[in-house]
Amino acid sequence: MLSIMTPATLQLPPLIDQFLNYLLVEKGLSRATLESYSADLLRYADFMQQKNIYCDLPDFYQEKRDTFLSFLKGSRFRPLICHGTYFQMLDYSAVSNESDIAFARRLTMEYGVAAIPPSVFYHGRDDHQVLRFCFAKKDETLKNAAEILCRI
Repeated sequence: MLSIMTPATLQLPPLIDQFLNYLLVEKGLSRATLESYSADLLRYADFMQQKNIYCDLPDFYQEKRDTFLSFLKGSRFRPLICHGTYFQMLDYSAVSNESDIAFARRLTMEYGVAAIPPSVFYHGRDDHQVLRFCFAKKDETLKNAAEILCRI
């Protein structure tokens, strides 16, 4: 087996070594490319050993979502149940009859709160009077945005 060496290490984990050798022998990638890949793969392997970083993410984002929703209590926006995302969908039909694109634009321009109109992702531009709000933000940012949304 041909080993790809990097300056940072003389010994690669076996699966990484096998993969890099496959890329060298079967795909004909250059050694310079493989050295770069090996450095990236080693950093990734190191990251994957730190399970607390990524295994705690679901709880972290659940708390962020719950915090955002608690700030929105009393608003006319109706949250929709969302799983596995750091976006909260909010129904705004009690607030405006505008299209999601027009309302998202107005929220941004007039109120300084950015939202994503989901119709832009649909082939037929289906508009259900719902907007996506990212809650992967500092609590202070979420609170400021929610205070604005509650006044609308």
